[in-house]
Amino acid sequence: MDLDLRQLQAFVTTSEELHFGRAASRLFLTQQALSHRVRRLEATLGGPLFVRGHHVVELTDLGRRLLPLSRQALAVADEIVAAAQLGRQPLRLDTFRPIAASALLRQLITDLGDLPLELSTRHSLGTALSALQRAEIDVAFGRVHGLPHPWPEDLAHRLLRLEPLHALMSERHPLAARPTLRPADLRPQGIWTPALAGATELDGYLRALGDHFRIPLTIGPAVATLDQVVAQIHAHPDHVWLIDADVQTAHVPATALIPLVDPTPLYPWSLVWRHDNRHPLLARLLRTAATTARREGWLRYDPARHWLPAEDRTAASDASPPGR
Repeated sequence: MDLDLRQLQAFVTTSEELHFGRAASRLFLTQQALSHRVRRLEATLGGPLFVRGHHVVELTDLGRRLLPLSRQALAVADEIVAAAQLGRQPLRLDTFRPIAASALLRQLITDLGDLPLELSTRHSLGTALSALQRAEIDVAFGRVHGLPHPWPEDLAHRLLRLEPLHALMSERHPLAARPTLRPADLRPQGIWTPALAGATELDGYLRALGDHFRIPLTIGPAVATLDQVVAQIHAHPDHVWLIDADVQTAHVPATALIPLVDPTPLYPWSLVWRHDNRHPLLARLLRTAATTARREGWLRYDPARHWLPAEDRTAASDASPPGR
């Protein structure tokens, strides 16, 4: 038996109006066309669905039995169409400014292959969280601790990358010739960072690092791009800025990029999404991200060699692969 969804819709709408004229108007049909669809459905089902009188239309016993099932069938059909349309919609990722140009993001996009993505860039995870809750984006990146409010119950997160930090400085800096630096080496002149524009999670990380290693932290003017940061470093050769190891700086002139060791500070990047997000591409993104993190060793964490703020250590220990 083949059921025509247009006929089912004609039946359901007529049952709601109990008037062929009003039902036809709702469906933008002539009354004759509506009656034709209902009669075709009755012929398929083998019995009348309505008792038709001069001034009244009523459901038959068969009509009353089939009405709930017909509504369910139309709802399922709507869900199928919505899912098909959603599958053609890009997955909306907010990349957060510090990783917008990073190898982390490029590697993830490469591994996602032909997955359609729509990228945006916000200044902090805090602003991205509100956009997630409003369904303006599907996924955000960021550190999930150090926020100015409790974690929202409607959002989920998964650790993706424990990213080593390097020190970026002018080639005129006294430490610029060193192959590696210990965090303690930065105490005399301290760490400089541009104003973080509400990124409390990043601000909290830097303050925890400074407190732990007794490194002074200087907050400079707000900047919008890596080039503007570099301009500040060139103008102030004593500045040292901590930068993610994945951010590409090969094109940055007259600077030194030096790994931090003994221990290496790690910055914890997580993926964040809504629990109720049913975008069909979200599951693929999460699977791909987990596979990439394992293959690239993004979650290696050894407390003897690495440093994290106290609130980030449990998740890092749980996610770190055996053998580290």
